[in-house]
This record gives sequence, C-alpha cells and structure tokens, in this order.
Amino acid sequence: MKPSEGGYELAPGLRDLRMASIATSGGGDGWGIRLAEENVRAVAEFAGAGKGFSSLLVPNAHSEQGVRESNTALTERARAFGKELAS
Repeated sequence: MKPSEGGYELAPGLRDLRMASIATSGGGDGWGIRLAEENVRAVAEFAGAGKGFSSLLVPNAHSEQGVRESNTALTERARAFGKELAS
C-alpha cells in the first residue's frame, strides 16, 4: 500500500483479490473458530480485497480416520464453498 493524500492507495492487484479462509477446530463453533474467521476477515477488509471474503468453518473436525470422509453434509458444504470461490 502506498500512502497518498487522505489515506492509502491500494496496490493495483488488491482490487481484483478475493480472500478466503478455511478454519477447523476440534471443539464446537464457539468463540475460537469464529475469532479466527474474524481476524482473516479484518485482514481482507484492510487489504481492500475488492471481490470480498468467504469462509468455511468446520467445527468438531475429528481427526479419526474416515470421520470426515463419511460426513456427507461437510462434503456438500466444501463443494459449495469451492464453487463459490471459482465463480
């Protein structure tokens, strides 16, 4: 970012930037995972990401083998998130 009169001028590439975050947690969807999302959203807003910010939060992300793979709701959310980013 370059200082200019009255504020900051964004680097040219940031106007076309879309930022995204995928956050997982071993616990629920309480303040920890939401705080992580809020921090990344704040960086996106500060950077002036012109195409916005998207996030996928995955609470209770168990690490036991096969748990995530068998979670069809999570699979569908992840696919929808990928499609959103690709659009």
